Amino acid sequence: MVTADPAVMAGAVDLEADVSLCSERNAEAEDVVDDERGCKVEDEREDALTDELDGKREERTADEPEEEPEFEGFKVEPLVVADWIIPVSCDSDVANKPAITPNRNIVKAANVLRTSEIYPTKTSIELYLLFNDTFLILMGINDPLLHESDCTYVLVTGANSGLGFAICCRLLDEFIATRPASQSLRLIITTRDDKKSVSTLRRLKQHLARHPEKAQTRISCQPEQLDLISLHSVQVLAQKLLRTLPKIDCILLNAGVSGVTGINYPLAIWTVLTNLMAALTYPTYTVTGVGIITPSQIPDNHDLSNGSKTPHPPLAQVFCANVFGHYLLAHQLMPLLSQPMSAGRIIWISSIEAVGRSLSLADMQGLHTPRAYESSKRLTDVLALTSHLSSTRPFASRFFSPPESSRPAPYAPPPANTKTPAMYVAHPGVCATAIVPLPLILHSLMTLAFYLARWLGSPWHTIRAYKGACAPAWVALGSDEELDAACHGGRPRKWGSGTDRAGRERVVATAVEGQGEDGWEELGRRCWGEMENLRQEWEERLGGAGEV
Repeated sequence: MVTADPAVMAGAVDLEADVSLCSERNAEAEDVVDDERGCKVEDEREDALTDELDGKREERTADEPEEEPEFEGFKVEPLVVADWIIPVSCDSDVANKPAITPNRNIVKAANVLRTSEIYPTKTSIELYLLFNDTFLILMGINDPLLHESDCTYVLVTGANSGLGFAICCRLLDEFIATRPASQSLRLIITTRDDKKSVSTLRRLKQHLARHPEKAQTRISCQPEQLDLISLHSVQVLAQKLLRTLPKIDCILLNAGVSGVTGINYPLAIWTVLTNLMAALTYPTYTVTGVGIITPSQIPDNHDLSNGSKTPHPPLAQVFCANVFGHYLLAHQLMPLLSQPMSAGRIIWISSIEAVGRSLSLADMQGLHTPRAYESSKRLTDVLALTSHLSSTRPFASRFFSPPESSRPAPYAPPPANTKTPAMYVAHPGVCATAIVPLPLILHSLMTLAFYLARWLGSPWHTIRAYKGACAPAWVALGSDEELDAACHGGRPRKWGSGTDRAGRERVVATAVEGQGEDGWEELGRRCWGEMENLRQEWEERLGGAGEV
């Protein structure tokens, strides 16, 4: 959970008094439910509660105007309203009271309120619900939550730096520029800790300040914590989002690690002198760790089948961070991605370095190769570009099926006519980010070399992360018709960010080695089969160890 600054806390002082009052009244209402389930709430009691709360709000408004929170436009609110009573049935016989059907939208709004930290706009309404004999006052439910069809929900992993942060900036810029003023964007950003979340929110606020104030109110930001090398962290986030979000329109699987520990400088100099463009586009002189695995995923290595303590199978760190953690997250969020009106989108962020020889089916996790990063990105290419094939359908269909009982109460199961999410893959070209650790002077020289490559005609040297975010943002926000029209012949493409010599950006279809050739479908079938088997094995381990 994000720990807001003191200035942010000040904005919640008045609301806390209301919530305290509301919590006391809800505790009393809960006693009524437990002791006298079939009784009606007395009119006088409800009126007294409402009058008292309204009077307190009027006094607060007159005497102590609310302070604006620090992150204006994002409405960061540290207070968490918990333990609300969310009944799932309605008594329509209560005299002189409106009967409200507890449909999914109302319950979603109530549940979002229960644990939400981020309020999208300055607009705040009160929603009075009457369920059986329990009278609830739910505060702080905003327009985008009640009118979810007008709000686009996008999740970006690894949003605190580099390409991930640039994708967030690009998404809000293009959303404001291309979508009607009646629509809003809810950006769910993941980082590994509170400090990075607060820093990312502050920088996004600074970027958003470039837009008119009215446009800023259309953007909301929700920070979440996620460590992709911890499958427990993945499942915790998935369960939280399932409880608190009505849907997810798009998820950009961006976070990851390179595994690079250094540079082989003699080889780098020789490669630059003999083949400059290859050296600056497909570097082979990086030094990486081999055989690095994640920390233990299960406390005390507790084996769930027989109660004995045995080591669980190792998970390669780069594979888990770049592929498997994302794979597990996307599967568990499938109830939010499966929409009745339009399909959600799953976008893998790949790399131009994902060449065919980097992936070995005998070592799919890349545990024994010095090219673990390239192997992981090649695997994402294969998964995304074969997900629609008949050869992969037995496995892909299991991945795209929402997990049973994954949506916690009080949510109803998704409608039977939901559409399967679409899977895409995009890459940023060649950016001068800090994913490869370099001293400042060498990073500056690398950036100059990238400019030289662009001037010599390379279409892939975007250099700046914001330009590298061109293709991912286009895939995320483009219309279905636009994306379908770009896929000539219906074959899925790998979309890359590119530029011309002058730095003018564009989205370019990128050739993927082996796609459409003999053996491509078999490669996809084996990759999907291995990933699904691995997912099911680990979900059983984590579930049996009480980690779900």
